Amino acid sequence: SEYTNGVSINLLAGISQNEKYFTFGGLANIIRNNATGVQFAGLFNTIVKNAGGLQFSGLFNTIGNDANGLQLAGLFNHTKNTASGLQFAGIYNYASSGKGLQFGGIANINPEEFGGLQFAGISNVSGNLKGFQFAGISNMAEDVEGFQFAGIMNIARNVKGAQFGLVNIAENNDCPIGLVNIIKNGEMSV
Repeated sequence: SEYTNGVSINLLAGISQNEKYFTFGGLANIIRNNATGVQFAGLFNTIVKNAGGLQFSGLFNTIGNDANGLQLAGLFNHTKNTASGLQFAGIYNYASSGKGLQFGGIANINPEEFGGLQFAGISNVSGNLKGFQFAGISNMAEDVEGFQFAGIMNIARNVKGAQFGLVNIAENNDCPIGLVNIIKNGEMSV
């Protein structure tokens, strides 16, 4: 657990201080500081500090600080701070803030802000959004500069762009396109 490795191949699980180029774990990789390059694990990758490059796992990837690159997981990707690049997960992607692309089978969650493109089977949740949200059921954001498209409902505070869904709710929005539009300081129409 005190070593920094360039290449690490572990039959079951590996624990190290840092990883530089390639890490393989039959079940898991646990990296106590930073990892760059490729981390591949049958079940999960846990990186306590920062990750750069590609993390691929059968179940989940967790990053303690920032992630920059590509995260692919069967269930979820969880980044404590900022995720930049692409996150793809069968269930959900989480980062306090993010930029790039997120594809979540159920949800994408960014409580502070997101810049880029979010696709979710059910819902996208973001603080401030600069970009696009596409969801099967709902999108929620604070301030939006871009576009929200949902099968049922879009909710935002201020929208500089457009909302497209059956129900659109906002305080300010110049372009709601839906069956029911509830805009506090604008058009309220069916």
